[in-house]
Amino acid sequence: MIPLGSGPMPSASEELSKRLTGGVRRVLGSTAVAVEAQLRSNALIDEIGVDLTGASLSTLHGDAVGAIESATPATIARLQVVGTPVVIRQLPVTVSATAHDLPVSWKRGSDGVLWLAAEESRDGADRATASLDASVEIAAMERAVHSELERRVKNVGFTLKSLTLHVQAVGKRGLSLRADATVAKSFLSAKVTVTGRAAISDSFMLTVSEVELTSGNPIIGALVAPVNSKLHAWNGRRVDLTQYTFAGARLQSLELTVDSSVRLQAGFGA
Repeated sequence: MIPLGSGPMPSASEELSKRLTGGVRRVLGSTAVAVEAQLRSNALIDEIGVDLTGASLSTLHGDAVGAIESATPATIARLQVVGTPVVIRQLPVTVSATAHDLPVSWKRGSDGVLWLAAEESRDGADRATASLDASVEIAAMERAVHSELERRVKNVGFTLKSLTLHVQAVGKRGLSLRADATVAKSFLSAKVTVTGRAAISDSFMLTVSEVELTSGNPIIGALVAPVNSKLHAWNGRRVDLTQYTFAGARLQSLELTVDSSVRLQAGFGA
């Protein structure tokens, strides 16, 4: 839900654009947001374009919502969201998403605040459809893995000297990752390897496997065993991606490709 302040429902495109920009900035806690809207009537918003370039999606700031006293249904004919990039869990991600026939409502709280809220699809209405195209450079992933592994080995008294990340596609819906690193402790220094695999089935079940830290040096291997035991906890984790809906639209297609970036393309529909 996006807060639009305590005024009446917007009556012009410029007013809606200004209030949506303020509301999205409030939710994200970032001024790096711009929204342009084309309003035909209270029942139909022709288009909303949201530019999130430079914003962080890692932390959302939700205002308290009072009791809803009224709700007026509406439809967004076309919603487009771009970010070149946005920041998600410290990763710069280039995102382009488009949705059509999105059911929403103007909701008025008991405190007088007006909200624009996405709804599940309504009976008799066109089903929402959406597409998502997101990519992240492997170099950025490598920096994130370096930071995380550095923190973990530091907890057992090691220093991470270097790390190189390798990412390969496994079929159309899977990834294999291998990080080759050098760690040191006092006079000891050795190579370690961190591996992991993620695969998405035809029924859109995500499964994580083969997460492990190994070393050819038995002394280093024994010393980093506490880190390995924590990494092993990821093995077998499963996430049913069909549980995530978008205005009644469910995941219908998904593909992963790898070159200098990892790219995800997904489609949602009835």
